[in-house]
Amino acid sequence: MNDADYDYIDYLFSNYSGESKTFWKTTSKLVQSLGIPLDFSTFAISVIGISANTFHLIVLTRKSMRNQTVNLFLTGIAFCDLARMICVIAMLVPMFNVLYIQSQVPDQW
Repeated sequence: MNDADYDYIDYLFSNYSGESKTFWKTTSKLVQSLGIPLDFSTFAISVIGISANTFHLIVLTRKSMRNQTVNLFLTGIAFCDLARMICVIAMLVPMFNVLYIQSQVPDQW
């Protein structure tokens, strides 16, 4: 975290005093430090989920499976999950691209 992040944290918790301010500043730093690892795990889970939901859609859209109402609901849920995971990947790929470029470009440039 850089100085701007600490200034923002100080700004957020300026009305707090003593022990509560220290607690919330520490909690905020912990949450910020977990951001990128959680994004990577979300990406991995989305990739696995896309393949699983594609398989479920293939099975649930067979003619013999379409005649039960429960299977129609499961098909709708699988489709919504698939759309959500595609959107998650579409949001995370540009962020990962920026992180990759930042890790490759020397500071002198």
